[in-house]
Amino acid sequence: MSHFLRNCSPLVFAGLMMAAAPGRAQSPNDTLKTIAKDVRGIQEQLRGSNAEIKEIQTQLNKMAETKGGVIHFAVSLGVRFIYDKKEYFGEPSISPIDSTLQIDSKDRGAVIISGVIMATPFVTKGSWVSNLGFVANVNLAEISSENLNTFNNKSLEGGLGISYRLQSNFALAVTYDLVYSRRLRDYVLIRKGDKLFDNGKVLTELNRESNNLFIDDNLSSLSLKFIYRFGK
Repeated sequence: MSHFLRNCSPLVFAGLMMAAAPGRAQSPNDTLKTIAKDVRGIQEQLRGSNAEIKEIQTQLNKMAETKGGVIHFAVSLGVRFIYDKKEYFGEPSISPIDSTLQIDSKDRGAVIISGVIMATPFVTKGSWVSNLGFVANVNLAEISSENLNTFNNKSLEGGLGISYRLQSNFALAVTYDLVYSRRLRDYVLIRKGDKLFDNGKVLTELNRESNNLFIDDNLSSLSLKFIYRFGK
């Protein structure tokens, strides 16, 4: 008997003790029914606890996904169009025929390769709103009909915009970009077709280092970008 008591579960032991208590004698069947009832009660409590634990785990997973999925690094390939005055983006020169100021038009469109930071703060599950985001880009290279140009720190270009996620790693974005330009000053531009004078002498060439003739400026443009996002 002592060997049985040492090896039975505490719950069974408690049931047997209740059955053996004075004034509370129960038949073996009644004792087993009491123990079974207590076991069922404990099982119900455990099932409730498991459901609460699963709910907590679900909420933690959602928080982890939201926290880790807001900021992403990416690269983009897109097209850009400068919509400022075409004279601002033109190529100025002095005519070798009559020494007048001429401004040749340039292609205001270009293909742009950029580094991108994406922010996707909307976490409404199952809604198209969750695919919306914001982007900030720094242009790395420009491919135009005239040349291939890589940017340096002196002519840093970039912009801001909105994006829409197509798949987990791909998105489309529309951005407003600023484009560096060393352009003619406005009071020189209005002299197009006329001769320019310096100290009473007619200019036969333009010195881009001259701040009397040129100014550093940022031109406005719009870009459509195809984005590849790193990570999940």
